[in-house]
Parts: sequence; structure tokens; C-alpha cells
Amino acid sequence: MNPLFARGAVAVDIEGDGNAPLEPVEITVVGFDLDTVDTPLTWRINPGRHISPFATRVHGLRDSDVRYAPAFPAVAAAIEAAISGKAVVGHAVHNDMHVLRRKLPGLETGPVLDTQKMARQLVPGHKSYGLHRLAADLGLEVAGADAGRGAHSAAYDALLTIGLFRHLAAMDGASAWLRSCGVTLDQPAGPAPA
Repeated sequence: MNPLFARGAVAVDIEGDGNAPLEPVEITVVGFDLDTVDTPLTWRINPGRHISPFATRVHGLRDSDVRYAPAFPAVAAAIEAAISGKAVVGHAVHNDMHVLRRKLPGLETGPVLDTQKMARQLVPGHKSYGLHRLAADLGLEVAGADAGRGAHSAAYDALLTIGLFRHLAAMDGASAWLRSCGVTLDQPAGPAPA
């Protein structure tokens, strides 16, 4: 079994331009473990084409918000360095990983865990397993300066995903679900006492 936090874990969220194939306009990566949360790393990205009206309604970003942002190649190395080798946690994370693997074809990560799948297993019977609805049902929220623009900003959603993961990880059945994904919640031991 692979201890989830042995090589580090990150929550990832991507907001896209709403076109096919999806191009990222905002990416947040947040390192975390069961006790700490790092400051979110957020990149705004110019997709090189218009952001769809639908995507703007979802995340609030407009063409003018990314007009002077770098194109993806200019930030690719920093994004890859923030994620490479680490366990990745996200909500409906297959969407984010699809974009990351297309944009960073050499990206290698640790285990990839989906809090949406985890929630379906551990809290069955919800009307919606969307991140914001599920978090509200469970009484979870994000506050503080690191929360970005609020719901549907990449920073907010990544931080909310961490809160959801921690909440679910404390539930009965979480250890079995995590083991089915090939991981445990064991955190690496600190340095031996002198």
C-alpha cells in the first residue's frame, strides 16, 4: 500500500474556456496533508481564443481577465513542478487530469483520487454530487484571502475539495475506499527524536 502523503499530495482544479478541446484559463494547485494546507498556487492563462459565454457564467472569467496572462507554454514547467510525483486529489478529477495530460504529456503523478467518487461511496443518496452542492449539504465552506473569487474560482474549488476530502477521510469506510485505490492515509513520520 502506498501512503497517500509519502511523496506529497496536491488538490488541483482547472477552470476552462468552455470550448473543445478545453483550454485552461485558471489552474490552482494546493499542497496539503491531514493537518496543513499550503498557500494555493494559481495561474491565469490566456487560452489564445475566446472564453465561451457559458464558461464565463460558471467561473466569471472573461477574455479581458486573461488578455495579458501568459500562454500555457510559459507556465507549463511551474505547473508540472507543482504536481509531478505527488498524489492528486480533485472533484471529478478525470476532467482536470485529461486537460493536464494533454497539455503536459510527460506528467507523472502519484495516485489520483476523485472526491466525487469517494463521496458517492461514503455518503450515498445525495441528490447531487457536484462539489458546491455536496459541500453545502455537509456544512463545508471556504473562507479567507486564499479562496480566490469564490465558488468556481480554481483556488476556491481546490480548497473546498481539500475540505471535502478531509471530511470524507474521517468517515467510516474511508480507509477501505482508499485501500481500493491503492493508498492509505498514513502520513510520513517526522525526523526521529534526538
